[in-house]
Parts: sequence; C-alpha cells; structure tokens
Amino acid sequence: MKALICFLMMSFLVVPAFSKTIWVTGTGSASGSCKGGDSFCPRGIEDRAERAAESNARSTCYIKQGTPYGIPSCTSRCSPGYIAPGNTAWVSCNSNCRLNCDIKDLYDIYE
Repeated sequence: MKALICFLMMSFLVVPAFSKTIWVTGTGSASGSCKGGDSFCPRGIEDRAERAAESNARSTCYIKQGTPYGIPSCTSRCSPGYIAPGNTAWVSCNSNCRLNCDIKDLYDIYE
C-alpha cells in the first residue's frame, strides 16, 4: 500500500515535456563592388548573404525558445550574375535559409 501511495505522489510531481520540430526561415543580403574576371569576389558576397540568412534563421528559432539543429538549406541569388573582364560592377546578393528548430514546451505544443 505504501508503494502505491508513493507511486501516485511521484506521478503528480513529474510534468510531461513535449517537443516538436518546426522549420524556421531567415533572410540575408550583402553587396559590394567587384571587378570582372574575379570569381572570388561575387562568391564572397554570396557567402556573406548566406551567413546573414542563417544567423537570422537561428535567431528566429531562439526567439521561439527552440534549439536550432541540422544543416541549413539556403538559396541565393546575385545580380549581376556575370561581370565582363575589365569592368567593375556593384554586386547585390539575397539569400533565404531554412533550418530545423526543436521546440520543447511543457504544456502548449502549438505554435
């Protein structure tokens, strides 16, 4: 009988924790001047835009009181896509990233 009472008392002390995984998105942009024939310059601007988008997605997850995990999935677009050798152009890149976010919640498991 003591074991049953002990079990019942302990079951009320344990609060079930729920978890769910959602996708969060983030956006980022970067720009800079590049010379034609320098393929590293536009790629560097694109990388900066992707890092900003990933950081934005992680921040969104933290704001939702979650934990980001996994590898982000990013898409980027830069304009202009080609700079002729001998020319200089202003390159602008925009990125969007999606990231898994694990949300643990005690009671309300809805977003």
